[in-house]
Amino acid sequence: MKNNLETVFNFVFSFGMFVFLLCVGFFLLLSGMLVEETKRKELTQLRTEACYAQGMVLVVSDAGERCVAPADLVKVK
Repeated sequence: MKNNLETVFNFVFSFGMFVFLLCVGFFLLLSGMLVEETKRKELTQLRTEACYAQGMVLVVSDAGERCVAPADLVKVK
């Protein structure tokens, strides 16, 4: 029994298992980032369409995103 537990312990805490778990964690991180980026793009697309439907444009600034009438836009030189 002790030998079996030692074998399992050595396998679980081995360098190979560490590398495997590191790769799985990295994959999960990248896939989560991809899902969030896709959701953000879809939301921006929906906001843009909603603004255009009202005859406005979507303005993205440091303060956030908002719909602005084209006549209210200021040209900065």
